[in-house]
Amino acid sequence: TAGKPKTPRRSNRRSRATANNPAPGSRVRLPRRTRNTPAWFGLARGQLEVQHRSRSIDVSKPYRKQFRVYPLSYFMNSNPSMEESDKIYLPQSAFEEVSLRHVNLPMTFEIRNPVNEKKTHSGVIEFTAEEYKAYLPKWMMDNLGFQIESIADITSVNLRKGKFVVLQAHKTAFTTLPDPKGALTNTLQRFTCLTQGDTITVRYGSSCYKLDVHETRPDPKITVVDTDV
Repeated sequence: TAGKPKTPRRSNRRSRATANNPAPGSRVRLPRRTRNTPAWFGLARGQLEVQHRSRSIDVSKPYRKQFRVYPLSYFMNSNPSMEESDKIYLPQSAFEEVSLRHVNLPMTFEIRNPVNEKKTHSGVIEFTAEEYKAYLPKWMMDNLGFQIESIADITSVNLRKGKFVVLQAHKTAFTTLPDPKGALTNTLQRFTCLTQGDTITVRYGSSCYKLDVHETRPDPKITVVDTDV
């Protein structure tokens, strides 16, 4: 009728603003990728997810998550030589969240068994593991008392560079090798950090020798990258 006021159209400006700038803790609803979706869609989606997570987490605190652990041999693209290192596989989401914080490079992590409170420290091979899974060298799983699919607490840490290390061989046979120092140097080149109390394995030819990390300075856990220890 002539005198009846028109109902104002509801603006969608608010909904668009909410979708582009979601409140912390809210879920982001993203469209699914289809066969006809352009290739850049996946990258854009990933960037939006990272931006959303950055709003809902406290980047002033270290990254800390729980993962189910598996031996490196369970990972499809694992290099057998990495068994003689301290490096692990973590998911891509771990890299995205750690990158939001102030961390030293290379990235280092504390790995703790919540059952027996044993802990060690590690570097990372790649961030290509499945979500909620971490792949560890067998010696690390043994040291920490992990079984396959045990739960591990993994936390990002910044370690100081090592200045002094004392290693003690389990058997005197290691000290009688033609070049024990060379064998040890080759092994430590695969390590990112050392933790006091750990037991590492050094391979020489077809034989393996166990050495205890008896002492590290200036801290009980150190990084050995770009150091002369």
